[in-house]
Parts: sequence; structure tokens; C-alpha cells
Amino acid sequence: MLRYNRTAADMFMDTMLAPHPPVTSAYAGEHVKKPRSISARQNSCAQIFITEFEYVHFVPMQSQSNLHLAMKSLFKGPGVPPNIVCDGAKEQVGGPVRKICQQSGCNIKEIKKGTSWSNRAERSIFAFQEAIRLDMKKAGSPMAYWDYCGERRARIMNATAKDIFMLQGQTPHSFMTGQPTEISHLCEFAWYEWVYFLDSHSQFPLPSMILGRCLGPAESMGTEISQHALLASGKILPK
Repeated sequence: MLRYNRTAADMFMDTMLAPHPPVTSAYAGEHVKKPRSISARQNSCAQIFITEFEYVHFVPMQSQSNLHLAMKSLFKGPGVPPNIVCDGAKEQVGGPVRKICQQSGCNIKEIKKGTSWSNRAERSIFAFQEAIRLDMKKAGSPMAYWDYCGERRARIMNATAKDIFMLQGQTPHSFMTGQPTEISHLCEFAWYEWVYFLDSHSQFPLPSMILGRCLGPAESMGTEISQHALLASGKILPK
């Protein structure tokens, strides 16, 4: 499918799983433990795609069966890499994922069992998780918004120049796309910072400026600097 952009760099991928803490609920006098997603958007895992020069594409998912949708997000975003390197998990090397890669001209390279160290995503996923933990710890934000935090942290990593010879002083985003890196939507607001935003549906005498918490850039919604905002009611705008 030539409608997708092409990239010159191979990508490594791996799945990041979020825990499902048990919830005890009483029904008819009996206590039953039920699994619960810790994400406000019902995401229980995420797919991480990363290059040798540490360009990160982070896609939260409700389940691992949605991996083919994450793959489409990668192809529609930065583009189709020549090869994708991953372990031998069934969701990553077969089914809809393999079909999409075959149609798009992308090869899947499977790593041998017991050599997971050769997958660059294995090494980077830990550093990525630690960065998300640190952001949430510093701000004191609830765990339910880890996927918003991960999306924001991935954009920051892509916009940060690194001491990697391959980049030649560029940011991973600029090297990957050939476009200048915009940071206004990242540097104006901190993670989970108190912010005011304009409520266009507010009627007199209710205030038009509403206090909320910033949850990171809202991609493809509003202007380039638009942010997700958490209301006191628990609702998140824009949806």
C-alpha cells in the first residue's frame, strides 16, 4: 500500500503491559475479585516502536489483540519501516499484523528465543517506564492516567537531541521526518499542572474559565498547542 510514507530506519517493537490490580466487590453477600484496567481510557497495555537513534512511537491499547491497530498508527504516522524486529509472540508475528505488514511492504524479523537482548526495545522500554514513573511521582498524579503520561513522554523523547552519532546533532523527530521539531505544546505546560481553560458552553453567571489538570498534548484536536484537561468531575476534554 503506497499511500503510507516510507522510512529508511528499521524499527524494534515490544509490548508494555500494565498491571491489573484485583478489585473486591460484594454481590449477593459474596466477595468476588474482578480484574480492573488502571487506565481511565480502559487501556491495559501499550505497544512501543523504537529506532536505533531512539525515536519512539507509543500506542496505548485496550488489549494485545489490538496490535494491528497500533501497527496502522505507526504506518500512518512516521511511516512504514523496511523491517520491524520483535520477539516471537503470536500477536506480533502472525494474524492481522503479518497481513498488514505484507500489504505495506514491511518485513517482520523474529528474534530467536533466549536472545531478547538483541531487541533494542527491551533495553529502552525500562528507561521509558522509569521516565513515566518519575513524571507521575513528581506531580502526584493518579495511575489511571499513565497512558496520557506515556504519550507525552514519547513526544518529549523525540524532541530531545541526544549524543548519538547517527543523529548528527538533530532531534530524533527531525532525523526521522526531515521536519523541524515543534516544542511549544511540550514546554508550555508541565505534566498534571494546574491550568485554566475556556468553557465555551458556560452560561452566565457561571464562570467561563474552568480550573483543571493538564494531561499532555491533544493530537489532531484543535490547534497544535491544544492540551487534554482533566476536570474536577473526572471528565477529560477534549474527548
